Amino acid sequence: MVRDVHKETPDTPGVEMALPANVLSRSKVVLDYLYHDMEPEEKIIFESLTGYNGHPVLGARGLSGKLNMSESQVRRKRDKLVGKLKVLLENYR
Repeated sequence: MVRDVHKETPDTPGVEMALPANVLSRSKVVLDYLYHDMEPEEKIIFESLTGYNGHPVLGARGLSGKLNMSESQVRRKRDKLVGKLKVLLENYR
C-alpha cells in the first residue's frame, strides 16, 4: 500500500513524493534528522551543496555572497560539514 508520507508528516523536509511508509531510506531519515540539528549557517551550506528542500545548488562563490564571507571560508565550512556528515552516516549503516 502506498501512502503519501508528506501529508502524514508535514514537518519532514524533502519528502516530496508518495512512498510506501516503510521504504524511506535510512540515509534519508538520518539526513533529515541531522538537518534539523544543524546551525542556521550549516543549513544554508547543506542546502546549497545538495539542493536539499528544493534549494538551488550553489558553489563557494554563490554562497560567499549569501553568507557574507570569503570563498575560502565557505569551502572550509563546507568541507567541515561534509566530513561531519560522512562520519555520522557511516555510523548509521
